[in-house]
Amino acid sequence: MKKLVLFLFLFSTTHFISAQNEFYFSSDTVRTTSIQGVSLGAVAVLDLNSKYQKTYNYKLNLNYFNEISLAKRVTVGFDGGLIYNYNDYYRAISAYLGAEPRYYFSLNKRTSTYRGGLNSGWFFGLPVEVLTDIKAYTETVLYGSSGYGSGTKWEEYKITPFKNYQYTASLNTGYRYAITNHLFMEAGLGIGYIIYNSNFKLGHPYLKTGLKVAYTFNPK
Repeated sequence: MKKLVLFLFLFSTTHFISAQNEFYFSSDTVRTTSIQGVSLGAVAVLDLNSKYQKTYNYKLNLNYFNEISLAKRVTVGFDGGLIYNYNDYYRAISAYLGAEPRYYFSLNKRTSTYRGGLNSGWFFGLPVEVLTDIKAYTETVLYGSSGYGSGTKWEEYKITPFKNYQYTASLNTGYRYAITNHLFMEAGLGIGYIIYNSNFKLGHPYLKTGLKVAYTFNPK
């Protein structure tokens, strides 16, 4: 139940952020800008694997990003960083690289002096990522003298860093809310597909929703 509540909380945040009041310039004078910075995010993922029980995964990520303006409403973003990924049975610290073309279909620019555009508004995105575990842990059942389980503990799971890879691609929609000229929040949701070590037989679809806060360096 707690997992479902957290998943729905991140999902509902998208609507909360998009409901904030804004003032706009004429759409004829607004276009995307190139920005770069660092972000901290949280993502809830529901794996839709028909072979096994559906599981929730949660991710905390810290990354550097560079979003490049290609056209009036189109950008392509590149990012990379670290992810802490966990569920009931497995925890891992992973490194990842990603790329995402975006189309901002309601690009808004605020008139407030202290609230720059930062490509705020609704968008569609097609992010792709490659991820590899650096360090992993698994839950182990502890047995007492009676032979019954007496608890659990987390132990390091032996892996070879940068040997096994996960590849994901998804279709996302979301909303970005510029707080200041350098700070924004973003919430989104999407559906995607993940494969392991280029083996499509081990792949499965998933749903995700997330929230992040980002600081940008001197937006252009």
